[in-house]
Amino acid sequence: MTAVLGLPGLALHEIPEAFVPEEPRLGGAAVPVPAARLAALSSTGTVLLGRRPDDIHLREFRASVIAETRALFQVPHDHTLTVVAARPTELCHLTAAQPWAAGLKVSGTGPRATAWRSATARARETGDPTATPGTRETGDPATTTAERGAAALPATTTGARETPRPATGPGPRSATDPANPAGAWETLGPHTPALTPLAVVADEDPAWRERLEAAPAGGWRVAELTGTAEVLTGRGVRDADIAFLCPSGLLGVGVGLTVAVLSPRAKSASPGLTRALDMAGAAVGTGDLVMFAHAVRAMAESDAARAAAGREARRALVADWAATRDWVTPTARAGDALTVRLVTALPPGAVTELGRFLETAHLAYGLTDPADPHALRIGLYDSLRTADIERLLGLLDFLVARLARTTDPDQEGR
Repeated sequence: MTAVLGLPGLALHEIPEAFVPEEPRLGGAAVPVPAARLAALSSTGTVLLGRRPDDIHLREFRASVIAETRALFQVPHDHTLTVVAARPTELCHLTAAQPWAAGLKVSGTGPRATAWRSATARARETGDPTATPGTRETGDPATTTAERGAAALPATTTGARETPRPATGPGPRSATDPANPAGAWETLGPHTPALTPLAVVADEDPAWRERLEAAPAGGWRVAELTGTAEVLTGRGVRDADIAFLCPSGLLGVGVGLTVAVLSPRAKSASPGLTRALDMAGAAVGTGDLVMFAHAVRAMAESDAARAAAGREARRALVADWAATRDWVTPTARAGDALTVRLVTALPPGAVTELGRFLETAHLAYGLTDPADPHALRIGLYDSLRTADIERLLGLLDFLVARLARTTDPDQEGR
């Protein structure tokens, strides 16, 4: 097999074996799913797969999954948690379309922050504050699945969603949470100037925690927590009106589910969003829920400090490697991030071709993103082995050096 990439004549057998990762799902857009997740389908799954959505045992299982997920992410008791069959991009558009989100300010630099800004601009253009997956023009398969799944369920089925205990009013999020500034959850009076709502993208803004905590009292706060393990500490979840994340990288499950948390006032002020979550929650398949449940329990029973130390060691490995290369620079660290974004000095076309070669040759998946053409993104997930990351770094050195030789006129004919 011969590669493109400006590397004429490069065959796979020319790549040193020491540079070939055993696990190719090493990028920010690909996550290794441990074999134990699949094994759960042949244990717990044999009891639940094939049951009707309104089966009492399946409903009890869904409720237990929600309870354990709430505990894992330290969700305040009066907040609503939903596991939905949709992507964070869907919730991004729906959130930006809510009436209170007008003028939403987005913090962060990266493809997801850019997507948030695009969603906010689109909401201003359409002026539709009640958008739902059924009314917004989209071809997203996750949305289609949610609509069809909800339509097929009895009216009594709530899906992977729990109704929270009654809220005690507009006061603090939870009696056990740290006190908020006075009036942080109060409804603004008719003559009070509107506060600018804030959205943070955790792994694309190193100061996301400080921004959330420093937001003006009464201001709306949204947190996308997909790229950070700090969600396990409750940060972001308890500090925002709406928080959501794709749990794939954090928990080692397939892409397709999103965990969404709404505060009492967000639930009350966002009926369109709440309806959309109900529909997408009802569409979560039993197989996906079984693997998600296994991942939640495995994370809850793991050594959190050891896992964090492992992610930090992998991050330091990549950062130290990048510090000695003149063609790549790591972005600022954003807390306990699950990926490292590396900004390259390569032309965008070369980055694209590099990613295409790696995927076509089945050497590494998910390192590049069309929405971020100058960067590579390497995963730090708990399900990855450090040795595979070391092999990947050696492979990148090899390919970039080969590219430099074939594109440097001084090297021609040598």
